[in-house]
Amino acid sequence: MKSGVAELLHDIPEAPRKIDPARTFDAIVQWIYSQCVAERAPGLIMGISGTDSILTYLACAKAFERLAKPHRVLGVHFTTEAEKNNSWVVQEVFPWLKKMAPQALLEIDSADSGHDDQIRWGKLFSRAVSDTNNRDSLASNYYFPVGTRNATEEHLGTYSQLSGAVSMMPIVNILKSEVLDICAWLGVPDIAMRKSCEVDCDCGRFDVAADYLREVDLWVMHRMGILSRGYLERNMPADVRNAVMEYVIEEETRNQFRRRTPYKPSENLVVLNG
Repeated sequence: MKSGVAELLHDIPEAPRKIDPARTFDAIVQWIYSQCVAERAPGLIMGISGTDSILTYLACAKAFERLAKPHRVLGVHFTTEAEKNNSWVVQEVFPWLKKMAPQALLEIDSADSGHDDQIRWGKLFSRAVSDTNNRDSLASNYYFPVGTRNATEEHLGTYSQLSGAVSMMPIVNILKSEVLDICAWLGVPDIAMRKSCEVDCDCGRFDVAADYLREVDLWVMHRMGILSRGYLERNMPADVRNAVMEYVIEEETRNQFRRRTPYKPSENLVVLNG
């Protein structure tokens, strides 16, 4: 069956979806609020490093304002002692977040975690329970770890295994370009927006993902079945289309093991006596 006929039968959209940033942000806040009420979350903690985490932190802060517990949201920025004073997150993003959510908490961890993502996740999970002790009620003093994975990362598999150990992922249905649209509406500092479009080896963002962020999302939409191939062919230069296609397929293939892990026996391995 020709692809055009297949797309017609499946009613695949001929244009990319366009989100409403204000209503989408409010929907994220409301979901966090409802989930925290349902699960009686005592607090929320997440790392802060870029636009995904900035958006997630602010949405969590607004949700906990509705819960009348604004001080129970904590964002942690991991850096090194040498880089701390020149960190754009600390110097420009933290003051903006304080203005937007004055009662939510922010911390800097510069205890030599370097740029190792696995160490940062381990330290974040440890920080989530560091306010508790044997005499206190765990429910009132610890935090639910929150993930900042977006829909682009979810589809491509470009995330660490430890990131799946969080309690909630509020923006996992929001593509990276849509994260930027919401951040622009919120007024996130320009430097954070620019950094999202730069090569960053530490977070696994290389040339194609940095140079063609929105084009990657268009191809991801196509692979998700929510955008026609024809739209890409009509609106993306062939060289860009080919580079983006190769990148998306390579990442999908290279990272598909993450969807299969942890590996589990397909049959019962218990062997009974007799």
